[in-house]
Amino acid sequence: MKKGIGQIAALFILCSLVLSGCESKKLKQENEELKKQVESLSGEKAAAEGRISELQAKVDDLAKSNEELKAELKKANEKLQAKTKTAKKSTTKKKTKKKK
Repeated sequence: MKKGIGQIAALFILCSLVLSGCESKKLKQENEELKKQVESLSGEKAAAEGRISELQAKVDDLAKSNEELKAELKKANEKLQAKTKTAKKSTTKKKTKKKK
């Protein structure tokens, strides 16, 4: 009986060593594949961050240009309104002179 239990224990230990060796190989392979994926993703992340920086700079430039254009438009509108008021005053004066 003790001999049978010893043989079963030895068989169990032998099987566990063989299985752990196989699992170890699989784990090493999987680990290598994951490392490659991490390297690939790190490269993609760096490229994406660079692109984000470029796009942020463009957004900032466009926002600045937009503000400048808004300021120019405001000035142009003010000039146009001033000309319109002047034109209205001069036409009003002409009408009053004609009536006399």
